[in-house]
Amino acid sequence: MHSVEKEFESRYFLDKEKYFEIASDIFRHHQDMKMISQKNQYFDTDELLLRENHITIRIRVIPHRAAVLTLKTRNEDGKGDIEISQTLSYFQHHALLHNSHFPKGIVALKLKGLGFALTDIKYQCTLHTKRMQIDKENYNFCIDENHYNDITDYNIEVEADTLENAEKIMKELSERYSFKIDKKCPGKSTRALLSRKKD
Repeated sequence: MHSVEKEFESRYFLDKEKYFEIASDIFRHHQDMKMISQKNQYFDTDELLLRENHITIRIRVIPHRAAVLTLKTRNEDGKGDIEISQTLSYFQHHALLHNSHFPKGIVALKLKGLGFALTDIKYQCTLHTKRMQIDKENYNFCIDENHYNDITDYNIEVEADTLENAEKIMKELSERYSFKIDKKCPGKSTRALLSRKKD
């Protein structure tokens, strides 16, 4: 099973105090809030050539769900991303994580089409996220507590149908919760890959 989706996000760092302030408000006032624990396992060449070409390869693992392999790259117009995903069996997940053996499917085909050798792409690091998410009709927003490479950070994300709408909603949230939107943060893959420990 595979899918191709466009993604439009606005994302900013939060400091620890603001994160817990917003978390407390969400917990009190949003009965439909979802708590999600997930880990993202990131893959790249040892030289991070995928990242240099604005490509992310990850396996997302959420308890009691099938692992999902995703290739994420920028949309052609520079606004938002395109995500190409396929579900993995237990054995496919294990083979890719431990033996760098890519399963057949849409992700491997896309990588080959972009000129990358699958044998050069290896597991690099993992980022763990505790997420509080609220889904609305035309958007969702979440706050994340992230752990990776002995680092803990916090961020707020809005995903909407366009980048302009995501940024508009983020501005409204910043006014509601009194945080500055001057700490726009890179994606989780960039933060994790650039801080990974090297042998």
